[in-house]
Amino acid sequence: MGYATSQASEDPDDNINVVTSTTRQALLTGTSLPQATEADAALLVVAGRPDVLSRKGIERARSWVEAETKSMAVRGGDFPIDSDELISLVLLGGIERSPRVEAFMERAAEAKRETTEREQTKEPAGEGFQNDELEDLC
Repeated sequence: MGYATSQASEDPDDNINVVTSTTRQALLTGTSLPQATEADAALLVVAGRPDVLSRKGIERARSWVEAETKSMAVRGGDFPIDSDELISLVLLGGIERSPRVEAFMERAAEAKRETTEREQTKEPAGEGFQNDELEDLC
């Protein structure tokens, strides 16, 4: 997922480049997985006030995301909100495994192994209460 914001101009025509540059920032520097720009599919959502959203800017940004991700399965749209900023949100699907994703997957597998081992060596419930040495109860 990538996210970026920019100040919107009052004129939608001025926001064509703002939408495109904000989308670039969202994908190239604002993603949760750095260097994850190739994807099987993507979604671009541009949020802002309806009177300043640029349909042309959204289409250009969507085309740029297609070229950058090397995917023809890129959807795009707008989300009207009451804000003086334009917000670009890019969601990637089927991304190539980056070293960061690989490390996360390895940690998850290790945690699962450790949990399984703990469960196998754990004594049965109530076993700790079976003690015939009842001293100092009085």
